Amino acid sequence: FPVIHHIDFPKSIDRDGLVIGAGSNVGALLVDGLGDGVLLEAASQEFEFLRDTSFNLLQGCRMRNTKTEYVSCPSCGRTLFDLQEISAQIREKTSHLPGVSIAIMGCIVNGPGEMADADFGYVGGAPGKIDLYVGKDRCATGNCNGGCH
Repeated sequence: FPVIHHIDFPKSIDRDGLVIGAGSNVGALLVDGLGDGVLLEAASQEFEFLRDTSFNLLQGCRMRNTKTEYVSCPSCGRTLFDLQEISAQIREKTSHLPGVSIAIMGCIVNGPGEMADADFGYVGGAPGKIDLYVGKDRCATGNCNGGCH
């Protein structure tokens, strides 16, 4: 029989508290394989928010993919393009691809290693250049002097 973790939150809980509570209460159990799903209830929250939070938790635990997954570095002095802007543009153009993992990495130093599990990668290869990856294989290099779009 499937095991569904049911959490009934108090009426006073806000969205942040619900997300943190759901993750801390059942996230570790789901990651360890101790359960098959989650049912979140909170009278103060809309159904869509509860559903989306449940799906986000299941995706974070690698149990169900319902949306595109993005991996990105935190940015550092080696980042070769505007990581925030490019990440937003990539998300806007690819958010309709559930189950696909896309890595957006600022530099060639750590980029390919950090994105090894992604389906596709966008990596700063050199000043003014980006490398595109399919899996671990570089498939294209582009010039981005006018912006890495």
